[in-house]
Amino acid sequence: MKEETDNFVIRQLVIDMEQYGIGLISNWSVQHQKLLGDYIASTMHQMVEAANELQFSWQKKTPLKALDMKNHALKDLVSVAAKCGFLRGPRNLIEWHRRCDELGAKIGGYYKYLYPDKEH
Repeated sequence: MKEETDNFVIRQLVIDMEQYGIGLISNWSVQHQKLLGDYIASTMHQMVEAANELQFSWQKKTPLKALDMKNHALKDLVSVAAKCGFLRGPRNLIEWHRRCDELGAKIGGYYKYLYPDKEH
């Protein structure tokens, strides 16, 4: 039961983050969307796919690792977007990083749940 709940929470966090991010990217200029926004959106789409695989597949390690790596990449891409001035104000960067950190904590906790005997 805990596994199902954790899977659902992780998947919902990813979906919520994509909705938040797509809302921000859609307000960027077309040039900024083409330069970085499309890639950020694609990364988030891949995260949704990995979260679905994590929830519905019997194999957990591969999608969990993929989701974790995409989350780290997304956080870096959002930082680049902020440094390039694509994000409007620091609140957007702070909120997006908060969401990435929250997801990362859930992924880390789930990893410990799945593999209690492994060193982290």
